[in-house]
Amino acid sequence: MKILKPLLGDSFPAYEDFIAKITEESVGLNPEWIYYKDVKAWLCKISFKKKTVIWLSAQDGHFRITFYFNKKTIAGFYELPIAEVLKNVAKETEEKKFIPVTMEIRTQGHLEDILQIIEYKKRTK
Repeated sequence: MKILKPLLGDSFPAYEDFIAKITEESVGLNPEWIYYKDVKAWLCKISFKKKTVIWLSAQDGHFRITFYFNKKTIAGFYELPIAEVLKNVAKETEEKKFIPVTMEIRTQGHLEDILQIIEYKKRTK
């Protein structure tokens, strides 16, 4: 936390709110910061039981979360009641084997869309 607060700056309250919400018993996610030598960076792997749901990285002034979908699970993602801009991000990279949906978080908004995606991701195989 001591390192994250100055790095995230004004977005630190949004980070704290995000972590508090996803670790509530009703959501049930478990964040784990791990240093990856191959990318020489700390990444937060956020899991539900043994399943990775979100990857989080801290950037200068914001944090970034990424959900990965495959060709089978992306169809259900497009049916979620979330902002169209998020669906468009996925459509731009759909040719790849894994389709990333990345959000840069600076404020405490977007949480409802994120929770919708989390619940869907928890159900997918």
